[in-house]
Amino acid sequence: MRVRQRIEFDADESEDARYAEQHRGDGVLCRELGPEHRAAKDPGCDQRGNRRPPITFDDGSSDLGPGDVATIKAVAIPLKGNDTKIQITTYAHDSNIAAARSLAKARGDNIAAELEAEGIDKARIVVRAEANPTAPDVQVNEAQITVVAE
Repeated sequence: MRVRQRIEFDADESEDARYAEQHRGDGVLCRELGPEHRAAKDPGCDQRGNRRPPITFDDGSSDLGPGDVATIKAVAIPLKGNDTKIQITTYAHDSNIAAARSLAKARGDNIAAELEAEGIDKARIVVRAEANPTAPDVQVNEAQITVVAE
């Protein structure tokens, strides 16, 4: 869980400017996009420019909880009716590298299956599963869904 620093704003600053400043450095600036493009350009954003809750897993599990399924259904809505390609990135950690790789792949495959069930063509989905990531900012039990640049 990230703790955000409280930032004070001038009264004449726009809501979008405040949001952008609060989230600078996140790599998440949902409100910089127009409303018609927000969710299609960043599946983690809703139409109002708010961040969707993350898709999370319990340690050692690839099961999706009800909240995760709801997030995936919400992500699928703006992806319908276009040909946007997406990447699902999942991670897992285990002392056995093969077990970690298998778990990360199972997590990504479960998310992909939910998106397919919502009508998103399998050909538009790429799953990237990484075992035992070393980057300090990686949340091993969280998944990311991003738009693939064409």
